Amino acid sequence: MNMWRWLRGFLRNCGLRYSVVVLWIVLNAVVFTSTYRHWKYAPKYYYVHQILGPTLCISRGTAAVLNLNCGLVLLPMCRVLVSLMRFSRISRRSFRMLLDHCKGFHMLCGLTIVLASVIHFIGHLFNAANFSIHFNPYYVDVNGASYKGQDPLYIVAGSVPGITGLVLMLVLCTMATTSLYVVRTNNYDLFWYTHRFYLVFYFFLMVHAVRGVLKEQINLSRHSPGCDKENLNLSIPWPEPEHWDTQETVCEEPPVFGTVGCSVCILHNTVCEEPPVFGTVGCSVCILHNTVCEEPPVFGTVGCSSWMWVGLPLLVYLVDLTYRRCKQGHCTRILNVTEHPGDVLEIRVWKKGFKAKPGQFILVQCPAISSFEWHPFTVSMCPTSQCESFTIHIHAVGDWSGRLQQYLTGSEGWKYVLPPLASSKEDLDKRLVIEGPYGSPSGDILKYRVNVLIAGGIGVTPFTAFLHHLYSNEKLHLQNIERIYFIWMCKDLRSFKWFTQLLCRLYQKLWSLNRPDLLCIRLHVTAPVPGSQLKMFVKQYPLLEKRLYIGRRPDWPLTLMEICSSHKGTDIGVFCCGPKGLATNVEEECSRIWHKNANLFCHHESF
Repeated sequence: MNMWRWLRGFLRNCGLRYSVVVLWIVLNAVVFTSTYRHWKYAPKYYYVHQILGPTLCISRGTAAVLNLNCGLVLLPMCRVLVSLMRFSRISRRSFRMLLDHCKGFHMLCGLTIVLASVIHFIGHLFNAANFSIHFNPYYVDVNGASYKGQDPLYIVAGSVPGITGLVLMLVLCTMATTSLYVVRTNNYDLFWYTHRFYLVFYFFLMVHAVRGVLKEQINLSRHSPGCDKENLNLSIPWPEPEHWDTQETVCEEPPVFGTVGCSVCILHNTVCEEPPVFGTVGCSVCILHNTVCEEPPVFGTVGCSSWMWVGLPLLVYLVDLTYRRCKQGHCTRILNVTEHPGDVLEIRVWKKGFKAKPGQFILVQCPAISSFEWHPFTVSMCPTSQCESFTIHIHAVGDWSGRLQQYLTGSEGWKYVLPPLASSKEDLDKRLVIEGPYGSPSGDILKYRVNVLIAGGIGVTPFTAFLHHLYSNEKLHLQNIERIYFIWMCKDLRSFKWFTQLLCRLYQKLWSLNRPDLLCIRLHVTAPVPGSQLKMFVKQYPLLEKRLYIGRRPDWPLTLMEICSSHKGTDIGVFCCGPKGLATNVEEECSRIWHKNANLFCHHESF
């Protein structure tokens, strides 16, 4: 029974996500297998396959997987498209939960691109060696080498696919290395800048196979592959058939194939009374010298097909990007900057025509720091009919955010980190460029009667936007919300001061509306707190004294089980924003816990 309950919870929270992953795996397997078999069995590749062997099929199969994922990796990054799908009327809850993991699918496709590229690259190194060793002196056009024994490195470096392939591997290795979690967290600027190399990557991907080395036979109707006697003496990478009958004979029955090898029935002045039967591995060709060997084989270059896989996704991404750049053109003005404990900046911004909903995020650029970098931040207070400005909270922990803090607060040392190009632009007047807003997992908070909001540190910002919305909403008593559980964890007690005034004002409003039970607050300080600091905090915010838990983290199984027992037969939305470990633990507990038909739906985002 426990296993069945866990399976129900897992399918409820992760079923559609993993179904998409399984479908993606199957799609990659089908693409690789079909391409592999095509290059192994298609008659037009007989001669090039004779030279290169299995590495030809492996390199082409991984190329198809590369093309597929190079197209798919762009779609999760189309922010406008994803937001439209998230807020469409036909969007169901399970589909919106799937959209919460767009970044994860992007990373999965990126990892596949790296692995497939490495295999593809190694396969072509073997191909270059085989071109050199198994040079075909009878049909020179099919060769990738200029002569037998040519240095494979010269074969690679002397061709357009070889040079562009080396550039692609260099760019891809740079992007992959700087995408590692340890690099992103410690030097986000480096990650952001190197990811702009995607333009270089896609350009060289398009021209990579324009002048391909691989050849295909284009006169199959006048020359059956392998029909000439001379070709039988060619040294090939695998054993030739053991017996060649040159007498007038009849093919009484199809040849029988083993698991490995290539069987060729070459009959002089013969009749094939029935077609050959193929096994799972092998190749059978029945060649009639008097009828289908009228001329030597003619070879043409294999065309480039990358644009067929990447063209449409790349076009969608570029249209999405262009639309975003056009929408960001409205002027912005910083109205106020407040420094909070823990190196947190509260920035109040005005932008003409800007509208946002609780839970949405924006991309922020500061031209005085960098004209290229964009960083995502959640809108912590959305514009209203009474106040058109909005607020974001930024934790200054990285290079860019640290420079922004120095720039906006006038700290000493700004002149030393300001880029020379920006230092001459006095008319910037501390301007920010805003792009967005875009949807996030927290956007579904208003769609549940019972909501559990779990925040770690600065991850509280999506939920404060929602709490601001409740506070400023004059029709709060009409909201279809039964209960809100707000659980916030911080290492430092002073960090709660970022939003303590909001929590106290909201509590007072709920009391005035006779809805004090609507909001349940739990503030957890995970580190020890000095007694004097605790007394001062309680004195300033007496309403929060009984909601403060010192030196301990929430017991998630117990906490979530208590919430479920209080709301039987209810769909409960669990929203989590914070470190990756916190989001993972909460999602696991939501999938494991089941109580009296109270279903937990987990929406999480991490940083």
